[in-house]
Amino acid sequence: MVDRKLSACYRSEHEKEKKKAFDELARLTEVHKKAEAELAAAKEENRQLVEAATPFVDSLVPLEGENAGRPFLERLHQASGALRGYIRDTARACVVSILGVVKALMPDQDMEPFASGRVAGVSDDNLALAEEQVQPTADAVMERLDF
Repeated sequence: MVDRKLSACYRSEHEKEKKKAFDELARLTEVHKKAEAELAAAKEENRQLVEAATPFVDSLVPLEGENAGRPFLERLHQASGALRGYIRDTARACVVSILGVVKALMPDQDMEPFASGRVAGVSDDNLALAEEQVQPTADAVMERLDF
């Protein structure tokens, strides 16, 4: 009789442990499914980001020469440096063009004061007025550019 009660007690405890293990397995299965869904969403977002960034990266760091076979992420990092260089070169070309026009219109003008960013005799108000006056022309030029 005692053996039968012990056996029943053992089975009862075993069933409780088994149910607990099954419940934990069910919980972990749900956690796993959620993690898989989040991973799939992150992979899709990554795919879309790469797809969107590829034309930009390819234009700055073409897949040829020393860049052939380089990972996309490495080329993306290179692209930011290439873009800074492109912007710097473009800004330099604009400054040269503007100063060239000034020098062509005023050949006797000493260009050295322009290097400091300020020209003697030009007040902030005069500069603001001149910028306001040339803004429509600058807008018209920018509209003609192919961006």
